[in-house]
Formats: sequence, C-alpha cells, structure tokens
Amino acid sequence: ADGNADYDCKDQIKYSIKEVVFLSRHQSKSGSPALTVHPIGIPRPSKWTKEMGGHAGKCPPPSASMGWVFRELKKQARQSGISEEFQVTFEATHHGPYLRTPAMFLEIGSKQDDWVRQDAGDCWARTLQNT
Repeated sequence: ADGNADYDCKDQIKYSIKEVVFLSRHQSKSGSPALTVHPIGIPRPSKWTKEMGGHAGKCPPPSASMGWVFRELKKQARQSGISEEFQVTFEATHHGPYLRTPAMFLEIGSKQDDWVRQDAGDCWARTLQNT
C-alpha cells in the first residue's frame, strides 16, 4: 500500500467511498479541552512527516461537509454548555493519512481525561445526527 487507504480497500467493500470521517482524539501541548474539526494533509515537508503519516507537500481534498459540521458543533456545544469548558476550533491541516477521497478529522482533546468524557462524546453524537 502506498498510503492511499481509501483506494487500497475499495475492492474489499461493496459501495463507493464518497467521504471519510475520522473520529479521533486530539493532543496538544496546552492540554486545553477542545472539540476540533480539521482537514488532512501535510502542506510542506517537516521533521514530523513520517510520524504524522501522509505525504509531505500533499493535501487530500477536504470534506465539503466540514463547514456544516463545524457550525453544528458550535451550536451543540453552546446548547449543552460544554463550550464553557471546551474550546470549539477549526484547525489547520497538519497530518495524514493520505487519501484521494474528501476527508476530515473530528476530535476530542486534549488529554486522556477529556477523551473519555461522556458529555464531549454526546456533543459529537448530536452534531453528527444533525448534519
């Protein structure tokens, strides 16, 4: 496989992949609680390219749904009250994997205590139900 996970598995599934959504944990040096949305790709080579996956200098197509998802996430975070504690952010692209299919990451962060929070997971679940 050359890092094109969506194309590497297309013969093994019975439907076409139109969009890839990664539900993931977010890590940051600040450790601030956050709910994040971001595209994938590595715009330029860096010392972290191998560690972060993808291909340096290549950014897969972003998901056309990112804007809708981000706006709904902000709404759900506000309504649930979680925005009092969690930052709701749209991040720049900064890691792989490399795909040819439009994709985005949806994350809970930034440390282990945040990753397992039921209210953060519920906020994402409501967001996804409404988009």
